[in-house]
Amino acid sequence: MIRRILGVEILPEHLDATDALAIALCHYYQMISPLAGLKSSSDWKKFLADNPDRVLKA
Repeated sequence: MIRRILGVEILPEHLDATDALAIALCHYYQMISPLAGLKSSSDWKKFLADNPDRVLKA
């Protein structure tokens, strides 16, 4: 997959290096994501209080 993303056709000698590169690319993609600056909510009650329009009434 790294070869496809970077557009290279060579097979590296050291696969640990490609693992490290894959981790770095994942980190980069997470940092440039529009969602990168958003904090996730771990408190369901707070989420519901902050987002009443997201609650479906039966």
